[in-house]
Amino acid sequence: MTRFLAPDAVGPLSDEEWLKLLERSLTDRDVDGIEYPTFPDDQTQANFVGHAREAALLEAVRFLRYTLDALSAIGGPAPAECEVVDFGSGWGRITRALLRDFRPEHVIGVDPLDSMVAACRDWFAGSPVSFETVDNWPPLPQANASVDLIVAYSVFSHLPERLATAWIAEFARVLKPGGIVVATTQSRSFIDLCEQIRTDDSVGNPDFLWHQLLARSFVDAADAYRRFDAGEFLHEANGGGDSLEESLYGDSLFSGEYVTERWGHLLAPARFEDKPYDLPQAVFVLQKPTAGGAIAAGAWRADEVRVDALEQELRELRSSETWRIGQAALAPVRLARRVKDRLAR
Repeated sequence: MTRFLAPDAVGPLSDEEWLKLLERSLTDRDVDGIEYPTFPDDQTQANFVGHAREAALLEAVRFLRYTLDALSAIGGPAPAECEVVDFGSGWGRITRALLRDFRPEHVIGVDPLDSMVAACRDWFAGSPVSFETVDNWPPLPQANASVDLIVAYSVFSHLPERLATAWIAEFARVLKPGGIVVATTQSRSFIDLCEQIRTDDSVGNPDFLWHQLLARSFVDAADAYRRFDAGEFLHEANGGGDSLEESLYGDSLFSGEYVTERWGHLLAPARFEDKPYDLPQAVFVLQKPTAGGAIAAGAWRADEVRVDALEQELRELRSSETWRIGQAALAPVRLARRVKDRLAR
């Protein structure tokens, strides 16, 4: 009998062995009697993560290893016991890598793109992994203090500052005491990459839309480095197509000092490392404090004034005429997507 991919189905495997099995699943969903998720076409993979197939899976397994090591190092829960959210799950690249160690019935992928959520439900058909659509702004569907681990690979490398901060605050709400976030952002060297794409024809691909956008990003490299080193949040709004308009999506980078200064009152910074484990982005780890046991919603706020100011900004934005017009314009599109999604189930 074929079983769907889960930790007890594949047994203990090294990272290298796990990567080989994932690579085999690129062409055959049934691998040694275990049913793996199917994959989108190579172009869809590359559109979301910059590359496809073996290269995309290698990056996912490296991020998995970093996540497991972070969990162990800071005393997080055992993987088999974790309730996990893959935030910005896209086509399920990270989600499938998690299934060697995390039980599929405890893993949920969330994404603002209805099309990707519907597709992942098809690609993971038969698996107890779940996928849900979320808005570009909080909240998540999870209850207060219900999640052990949130992974967000190549998500905060694209969010503008206000939206990123809103999601960090939301993570603090849904995490259990002791729960952690493992997320990435662009490295400081990303500024240099943008400069190289502009000035060196051998760097980048002029037919690749993202590289075209990078050529127009952080054009004053010296100023960008100065701002980054001063602890600022850097963001170039360039949009990502579909529902990812420029106000919501671009390219972002920030330092460990920024994380501590701006988000440390929401979650405790545990790590910030630049391109660890040969990953192409910087990785940061945040943990919800455990003192006091179960923390009521809002009780973890160490700086009420700052958080209240942020929440007031969000209320003003949502009550503005621009927001109302935008939401009204998007309503028919969202309704059509939800109807299509339900019909496809």
